[in-house]
Amino acid sequence: MIQDNDDICVLTELVLPISSSYYNAQINKWEPILEKIHFLIDLCYNTKINPNLVLNIENEISTSNLNLNFSTEMMKSVLKGIKFIKESSLFLERRDSKIQMQESLAVKSLLLIYIIIFLYNYYIFNI
Repeated sequence: MIQDNDDICVLTELVLPISSSYYNAQINKWEPILEKIHFLIDLCYNTKINPNLVLNIENEISTSNLNLNFSTEMMKSVLKGIKFIKESSLFLERRDSKIQMQESLAVKSLLLIYIIIFLYNYYIFNI
């Protein structure tokens, strides 16, 4: 619904359905974590306030309940996911550390080569 008066103009309005599920391997089914809920989102322009752009987010009345489902299997899945993320992060940190060490060694090697060339040229031209 686009409203327009002297002070407020709704630029856009949308309904955003959100839900979330996880796969329960014990029963081979997807189970909801967050049951479907609808949000109304309005972006308005208001000349009487600062900032002029206002984002309004409301829960749609027909789906007014926020239903979260927690089960033992869901918590196990979440903990597995957290463990995986931590292990992946540690792996990436170790890999980045090895790459930095290799880059540092390459820079040191180049610096040593430049020093040897400089000393060689200095020795040849100053004898």
